[in-house]
Amino acid sequence: MGNLKSLLEFEIGATVRVAKINAGLGLKQRLLALGLVPGADIHVVENRYGPVRLCFNNSRIAVGRGVAAKILAAEAPEDVCGECPAEETCPDR
Repeated sequence: MGNLKSLLEFEIGATVRVAKINAGLGLKQRLLALGLVPGADIHVVENRYGPVRLCFNNSRIAVGRGVAAKILAAEAPEDVCGECPAEETCPDR
């Protein structure tokens, strides 16, 4: 995966694939328990101020901006989301 950026750098509505998590074991385990792991396709629902809201695996979570900065991702292939049609920014809405 090329052109890795932190989640803070993606626009609202972007669908991205997690490539790497630059964090300690505790945070990595917490994100793993949520299903937010390398290879996961996620949809950025909100990324202006405050927590970054994400949608993936039929779940919606919010992570703090510090945590979002540690999650590196790249643009995902087209049509991989499809799991958050209730969100206004969902590309499948």
